[in-house]
Amino acid sequence: MLGIIYTTFSDMVIEREGMAFWNAVLEKANPVSEGAYTTAAEYDDAELFQLITTVSRLLDKDAQQLVRLFGEYLFAHLMKYCPVNLEDDPGLIDFLASIQERVHDEVRRVHPNAYTPSFDVVACGDHYLTLHYRSERRLCALCEGLIQGASLYFSTPVTLLHDRCLHRGDDYCRLQVRLSDTGREHAAGSL
Repeated sequence: MLGIIYTTFSDMVIEREGMAFWNAVLEKANPVSEGAYTTAAEYDDAELFQLITTVSRLLDKDAQQLVRLFGEYLFAHLMKYCPVNLEDDPGLIDFLASIQERVHDEVRRVHPNAYTPSFDVVACGDHYLTLHYRSERRLCALCEGLIQGASLYFSTPVTLLHDRCLHRGDDYCRLQVRLSDTGREHAAGSL
């Protein structure tokens, strides 16, 4: 997994819980890299899962909820530091429908060995989108968080239904995104 995921995860934890907490995470998790991450390097996926599990246990927080929060945080970070071309000013639905081309194809162009998940758009309209997510990493909670982060970025509230899931034995995760008037509440502050 690319180092930008690790550096952004550490940034989020430090921002919300403090440097002393991050140091405690590193001490407890004892990652192979010793927590020395750079954005362009690649790290073993297991190390991220180890960090997530450790933060989850130390905060007594559900790991999947933590991963969703990280997805929201990650989206804003990626758009700030690695913006994609939004010259044509797409709305949220159009952006999500083109994520494979706008983001993942570019990641693979820059990092030819990078593994990216697959997103198949199976239904799309002005106010809704249905995606099929497939990934060996099974980080569908991160995907949910990224969609919520995109919702915030585009100032477009959504409701999200995740009714098929790799974690329940399905062949893919089905994520149904609908524009809404209310969306989901977003809490800032600690993890």
